[in-house]
Amino acid sequence: MKGLSRLMSPKKWFFAFVASALFAVTLIGMVNFIADPFQQYRASKLYPPYFGLDQRYMNPGLAKNYKYDFVIVGTSMTENIKTKTVRELYRCNPIKLSISGSTSKEQNAVLTTALATKQAKTVLWGLDIFSFAGSPESLRNGPNSLPTYLYDESYLNDWKYLLSLDTSNEFFKIMQNLALGLKKERFDRDNAFLTMEPKKPSVENIKQHWKNRSSFNKNFNKAGYSLQSLSHNFDTNALGLIKSNPNTQFIIFYPPYSILAWMDIKQKGWLKEALGFKKYVFESTKNLPNVTIVDFQDNRNITHNLTLYDDITHLLPQNYDALLLSLSRRESEVSKSNIDARLKELEKQIDELDANDPFAYLP
Repeated sequence: MKGLSRLMSPKKWFFAFVASALFAVTLIGMVNFIADPFQQYRASKLYPPYFGLDQRYMNPGLAKNYKYDFVIVGTSMTENIKTKTVRELYRCNPIKLSISGSTSKEQNAVLTTALATKQAKTVLWGLDIFSFAGSPESLRNGPNSLPTYLYDESYLNDWKYLLSLDTSNEFFKIMQNLALGLKKERFDRDNAFLTMEPKKPSVENIKQHWKNRSSFNKNFNKAGYSLQSLSHNFDTNALGLIKSNPNTQFIIFYPPYSILAWMDIKQKGWLKEALGFKKYVFESTKNLPNVTIVDFQDNRNITHNLTLYDDITHLLPQNYDALLLSLSRRESEVSKSNIDARLKELEKQIDELDANDPFAYLP
């Protein structure tokens, strides 16, 4: 080696180093392009596709490279919707593109990507009011936290994906799972994002969530929950998409938060704004023939039965099939003739609970 170092000048050492670095970078890029664990360039065929990766990175690939005619989108409120059940009820080929904790901007990004493929005949959109708070450009995990370079059609900015060791690491994790027979359920598209094990109903668990509710919506800023802010968010990230895709049917549904979540909304001082937002969404879409709104939030048979819940907003995973059945039958559809009465009924239920000890009052 000493002899070799004497033969190589600093200039040659520099060029050798650069060549080695370029080779390493090229190799990483080639491996990541071929392995493509997030399925950005093709539906996985070299190895069984894996559906247990970060939703913000995986969903644009699923939206661009899979066949489907029915799209499920929303926050964690839609994660436990079973595509198998949707397929049976709607006679369709569904894909789930939920993003846990997503803002409306993030939902807009993935839905825009899906609609650009011209495949979606129907969109089932879980309208989670919390995701429409704040700026219409806000992202759950802060600025630049959504890999927008994966959502567009350009390959020129994909270097962040192709040259990332994190991409390689995810591929090796998938290979490890395959080799060791781990997380087998995540290799089934129908199990994407699902909580696999049924959970035991526990009112005591709900009581603890209520007691510790300071951690619920902990970044609450009332200014971001004004009716103007909520409505502007809807116009920017939802209404525009709906209007620009008149041949796609949009089934908008309000997931049934427990009545305790509405109590928290009232205590934080934005109940009027939340109810006003629901009225605004209806008024904005009532004349659009491609929109149906289904609302479970005033159904006391669901929202007052705490044994159905995992926390104060989410149903237990095993209860989503019943919700889907009701959705498919349009049993709680909002109309011109019932919108005002139903909003008043929800407000009445919240006021009744507010006047009592919640856990003594609820069944």
